[in-house]
Amino acid sequence: MFCPNCGTKNDDDAVFCENCGTRIMEENQVPPNTVAGQPQQPAAFKLSKNMIGLIAAVAAVIVAVIVFVSVGKSVTDYKKLAVKYVKAVEEGNWDKAYSLMNLPESEFLTKEAYIKVNEEKSVATVINITAQDVSALKEKYDVDAALGSKVVAVTYSCPGASSKSKYVNLDKMDSKAMLFFDSYKVSSDGVVAFDSVVKVPSGSKLYINGTEVNRSYMSDNKSTEKIDYYVIPFLFQGDNEIKVVSEYANDVEEVVNFYGTGDIYSVSASQLTYKSDMIEAAKNQAKQDLEKIVPAAVEQKKFSDVGLNCLASAETTLNNYYTRNILGECHSSYRDVKSLSLANVSVKESSSKVYIDSSDGFPYIKITASYSLIGSYVYKYNNETREGKNNSASASFSYKYNNGQWQLYNMSVSLYIS
Repeated sequence: MFCPNCGTKNDDDAVFCENCGTRIMEENQVPPNTVAGQPQQPAAFKLSKNMIGLIAAVAAVIVAVIVFVSVGKSVTDYKKLAVKYVKAVEEGNWDKAYSLMNLPESEFLTKEAYIKVNEEKSVATVINITAQDVSALKEKYDVDAALGSKVVAVTYSCPGASSKSKYVNLDKMDSKAMLFFDSYKVSSDGVVAFDSVVKVPSGSKLYINGTEVNRSYMSDNKSTEKIDYYVIPFLFQGDNEIKVVSEYANDVEEVVNFYGTGDIYSVSASQLTYKSDMIEAAKNQAKQDLEKIVPAAVEQKKFSDVGLNCLASAETTLNNYYTRNILGECHSSYRDVKSLSLANVSVKESSSKVYIDSSDGFPYIKITASYSLIGSYVYKYNNETREGKNNSASASFSYKYNNGQWQLYNMSVSLYIS
């Protein structure tokens, strides 16, 4: 307020000029900040819409952080994880149990395989379950925590049974849960068998729980001509279905329990039997070979012209036998066979069991033949032509299975008539 006399600036509520003393406010004039002579209250402070929005956003962030931390700790609580795992195993919830485990990468550690090895186990409802971290006391509790970064003792009971305790090893994972929290999974210790060995006849296909075992699992330095030696790095402990399939033998199926490290199971050739069509093929081959040899011997054909399907490594031996024994029986120093025919030919296998030659790894089979012979020959001492027969002649043919076919490698044939 300015003085009307001297122009000096005074306080708004001044009555007299502080410079010249002139009265500058009339008696009935209301000073500022008063209403009807009463002091006036300052106007209320109001928040802007932007300020309200900012405060609300900050509050929401704080709440979200609190919830995030709470949920993160709950989700990554390894004791709760141990409880879930034990409950799942005891109650037979194999899908759940499988999802909680830290398993090595392996085509044999599938959920289906895990269910199969556990499906026969008894299950029960779990009640009164609690968990205690005993990581620091693992020596006292005699717990091997080499594969686990935490050890949790889970105590529980089932209706009608006394309480039980299990120690669960948990691995700390490299990845973080929700980007910030340590995460855990149940260790495979006690669940997975390591470096299990399966030995099968050479050339067979091996299946474990329906999965074909690739030949990359085969140990070259331990396999032989007779045996293929497979090493499977990881299998679930328990009953695993083993199946051995070959081109020539009936399938062999076994349930094998693998439970530790380096367990060995062998399927030997003695467990294999030839498929019926393979036996029939060998029998037909023997009959055809006999029917080729008889006229060839009468006609004095060379062995190479007889038309037998022989194993390459046995051709020399077979040639020598044919020349000395078969041709020698038909065309000797005292007789010369002129005609010869077979009758009542019967062939059969010596055994349906599979035998493997350890020298080359080929499976082999022996076929015997019985028959009658009728023919004529010239008796050289007097140049007399005689009729002859043999009602109990026999022969044997041994074949090896090679390149999808039976190949002759040994024989004994009687063509004597008198």
